[in-house]
Amino acid sequence: MTNETPRRSFIKATGIAISGGALTAAAGSAGATSGWVERSTPTSTQLSAVSYALDGAYAVGHGGYVLEREGGTWTTVTDDGPSGNGNDLSGSDATDDGQRLWVVGASGEIGEYDVASESFLGVVSIGDDSDLSGPDDYTDNLRDVAVTGLAGDANVYVTDDSGYVTYSFDNGETWSYTTPGSGSTIPAIGMHSDTDGHCSDTNQSVFADDGENWSKIGVDDRDENFYGLDSNADDNVWVCGNEGLVLEYDGSWSAESLGNVTLRDIQVTADRTSGLTVGSGGRVFRRSGDWVEANTPTEENVKGVVRDDPDALDFDPAVDDTPDVAVGASGTIIEHA
Repeated sequence: MTNETPRRSFIKATGIAISGGALTAAAGSAGATSGWVERSTPTSTQLSAVSYALDGAYAVGHGGYVLEREGGTWTTVTDDGPSGNGNDLSGSDATDDGQRLWVVGASGEIGEYDVASESFLGVVSIGDDSDLSGPDDYTDNLRDVAVTGLAGDANVYVTDDSGYVTYSFDNGETWSYTTPGSGSTIPAIGMHSDTDGHCSDTNQSVFADDGENWSKIGVDDRDENFYGLDSNADDNVWVCGNEGLVLEYDGSWSAESLGNVTLRDIQVTADRTSGLTVGSGGRVFRRSGDWVEANTPTEENVKGVVRDDPDALDFDPAVDDTPDVAVGASGTIIEHA
């Protein structure tokens, strides 16, 4: 990593402000690190999310594409989604044992993929009368999913364009839903225990779940759009958005700007010392005490990232090669070993 002068510049309070100096320094740090390589993929459609399961990394995207990383090569699991309808997929997450991968997307689509049998289980639309039934006539576009528990006995939390968190405590057999905020789109959700976690919406709000109720914990005096979120503990939350915004919560909110970039996803270690955030124009920032921009081989917009971080997973992937992976527009996948 580089030894550049730290660019951190923020005011820590419930109402927070970003200094102009942080913007200038962030722009000047481009190219400070390297090591990212672009991989060949079997699609040119947008890839929106990436997650690790027991047998390696999976990426999901438009048209229902699901890709799997096998021995350093990306191959197609399906090119029309769990239901076969070609609905765009926008989110993914694995069970705590890594044996199942849940994916969500447009028109209420939700699927549970079994990595051992290499197949989706059941009919997978939240609003139908299948084994994975949900609220009647539920066809909203789903945005993100967070999964806790083991294969076949998981808690599943799904967000959508209408401000709902739809959840199941019996592996998708039955569903309930709530509206944490005002009905604004909820692009991101993360859980740090079976029933505790956070979500963020496009009304500049972040909500905490204590296992029973969602409550707003911020963020005051913001006008950026929030996109990515990482929930590590009740008092350890990270959010990213447009205008290079990175928010950190440790009981109060701190803000930092990484410059003129829209950040779409973020992952940070529980000790707060290491992380990745990714966004527009192929831009990737790595945290090692401070955020520093990395060289990448693409200018495509990056939508999702997953870190090679054993502490971030509740299972050890049964593969030796587990790089950091970022995915985005035009089928773009970049990796960092």
